[in-house]
Amino acid sequence: MADDLNAALAAMRERYASAAANTVAAFERLAERLDTEPAAVALLTALRRELHRVHGTAGSVGFEEASRLAASMETLATRWLDDPALDRERRGAVVSQFARSLRESLASKDGSAAQDTTKESERLLLVGLSHELASGLISEGLARGLRVERVTVPAFQASIEHEQPAGIVTLNTAVPAGVADGVPRVVLLEPGADDFDLTAAAGQRVLDSRSEPTVILDALALLRQVSGAHGGSIVIVDDDPVVRAMLKMLLEHEGYRVVTRASAHGFMAAVRSAHPLLLVLDVDLAKSSGVTLAKKIRAAPDFSDLPILMLTGHADSETRNAAFASGADDYMLKPLVPKEFQQRVARLIETRRQRRATGGLHETSGLSLRARTMREIESLLRTRTGRVTSVCVVRPLEKPYGAEKEAAWHRESARIARAVRAVDGFAGLLDAAAVGGALPLPAADALELFTSLFGEVSHGVPAWNVGIAQAAAAVETSRGTAQTPRTLVDSAEAACLAARESNVCGRLWNPDDFDIAPDVIVVEDDDALAEMEQFALESRGLSHRRFATGPAALEALGRMRSHGRRPIILLDIDLPGLDGHSLHERLRIERPNTFDVVFVSAHSSESDQLRALQAGALDFITKPVRMRVLMAKIDSWRTRMTSA
Repeated sequence: MADDLNAALAAMRERYASAAANTVAAFERLAERLDTEPAAVALLTALRRELHRVHGTAGSVGFEEASRLAASMETLATRWLDDPALDRERRGAVVSQFARSLRESLASKDGSAAQDTTKESERLLLVGLSHELASGLISEGLARGLRVERVTVPAFQASIEHEQPAGIVTLNTAVPAGVADGVPRVVLLEPGADDFDLTAAAGQRVLDSRSEPTVILDALALLRQVSGAHGGSIVIVDDDPVVRAMLKMLLEHEGYRVVTRASAHGFMAAVRSAHPLLLVLDVDLAKSSGVTLAKKIRAAPDFSDLPILMLTGHADSETRNAAFASGADDYMLKPLVPKEFQQRVARLIETRRQRRATGGLHETSGLSLRARTMREIESLLRTRTGRVTSVCVVRPLEKPYGAEKEAAWHRESARIARAVRAVDGFAGLLDAAAVGGALPLPAADALELFTSLFGEVSHGVPAWNVGIAQAAAAVETSRGTAQTPRTLVDSAEAACLAARESNVCGRLWNPDDFDIAPDVIVVEDDDALAEMEQFALESRGLSHRRFATGPAALEALGRMRSHGRRPIILLDIDLPGLDGHSLHERLRIERPNTFDVVFVSAHSSESDQLRALQAGALDFITKPVRMRVLMAKIDSWRTRMTSA
């Protein structure tokens, strides 16, 4: 009976998705007519009726996001009928954007939000807002090209299960702290809500609920611009204590860490320590000038692209030209306008972020991303053929979560990379947390370098381990194949994991390190799915290994050393040579209480799930796999295991 119901629902979704083009086309035709007849009651009535139909039908067959989009637009259409002047000049454009948003939400035939590649517009959630508050934001949001959804407070958690929004607008404490952390949000404070905590939090602004929609979404846009930089540092050098205090307050309100200096004394040390996102320099300093400091920064390779905002009370062209000639990116006259200052800071940081992303660099640390890092390691190894070179992998003990810890790790990653470059090596990122590189040093000397770096770790920086594998022309790996950049990185990764297990700063690779269990083992014969799972694990900073057959997995798992941890196995059922159930049952006998097994399978029958769970599986996840849900579950499992 359940299978028949699921089949019927799937067929209904398929039919609804097939008719989606007609549904979208109907709204596009209404948009065209509203361009010329924006106040036509017959058109507005037809619009509201069609929206009401989509609101009910789409949700019933599983297209929840499309249902919420239509419900939000229905709120606005109702207001248009009541107020002929509201949004009169842009009604057609708003409906046209709604049609585009609807097309994106209906592109996934299973009704989910998982196929994010189909979605070009960003998602805005309005949580717990009344019709009156929501209608203006819906209109303004759609006019800005956003997918606007209005949700109730109880429905909020489910609405972000498969896709995080780009921004949230909520009323008072409708969305409590700790929920959807990292998503920029504007909190609208109602008159008389005196118990609300007005403390400025990173990524959050508190505004009066009577603020204009343009003001609210401008504030959210500014938060979104700097959302990737929350916890990042800005260095200010100004000899006026009043100006320093004001700028510090304005920037901390936007979520930045602020380092201030009253003079040029210790300037370069402060910059190297903070590794800032931006410099704010006063032109006139007591014993130096902002122009001189800007020239110093531009001469330092590590900070050549660091944005510089110059401040001065001089409006003459000579001072302005000198500022830009020294390398300043922008120039502002005192007295400053606070809002303009905040906007210029955000714009400078965002410009560098985009420039770095285009060049294959991490937006905050400026280090190379994985593809470029691997190319550079390969290039260095190729140019040093026949000479001793070492490959390294550095990982934090725990992936840093939260803006402050992430920013601290970015600064530490940059410090490690500078030290590697200082010995004519190269270092960049291998995933969201790991630093990888190559050094023209014997492994023992490389370990000595990293040990000295470890001894200089600043307070608040996540602890880390390093693994080092030495490359030489005649050396073979434990697998009997010639070394390649990939196998050397794998060897260094295994040594890094061994260092963590041994509770030491660093370790040189030896063949036995491959027997140390990683955080997650993927046993999956579908190459595409396995690659997706591994990419997701890397984005979480989790070590992993993959096996494509049952016998290969059983042989490796039989000798893996877990050192008291319980690594997670993501286990498929349909495996060549030995199915997942049989593999699980063999592990229960041969390696009891060693691994936590999670089945990931297209077999969703009750008998398969019961067999797995009764045999001691931690969970059973059916394919298709929603990666965000899987990663959230892995985080939850690991947290529970750590606290147990």
